[in-house]
Amino acid sequence: MADPGPTIREQAIVLVFEALVAALPDVTVLRNARGEVDEDDAPCLILFDGPQQPAYADVGMVTYTMTLDIEGTVTAVSDALLGPALNALYGRAAAAIGDGLHLGSPIEEVRSLDMTTALAPVERSVEPLATFGLGLAVKFITADGNPYASAS
Repeated sequence: MADPGPTIREQAIVLVFEALVAALPDVTVLRNARGEVDEDDAPCLILFDGPQQPAYADVGMVTYTMTLDIEGTVTAVSDALLGPALNALYGRAAAAIGDGLHLGSPIEEVRSLDMTTALAPVERSVEPLATFGLGLAVKFITADGNPYASAS
């Protein structure tokens, strides 16, 4: 059997990843990195593949809503500047995946979900270090029974 190429799900994830890489050339962007990010790695974004839920509204097609998570890490020269640095990276990442990402692709819609933030304890880093987590709901459609074929 010939290689069918990437699934529609994989194509959607790659589009989000590539949008982040293109819009943030000064930021390290990784996918599914398992190691802990420290101050030497910041600023950094990690895109994590997540679960998906199917919906069968139309005959012959399946609409999936997949969850992706973005983890962003920043440092700052002082605690007072950590919040603005974190919010700036969040804003740049959100803008990169915002308007127009779905046009001309297998992605039908991208919505932001909850955002979390955390400060690293003083003993973990010399410089102030913070992270955010941003959930995304990514909708894509495949032919029923064929994850390689787009139905949109």
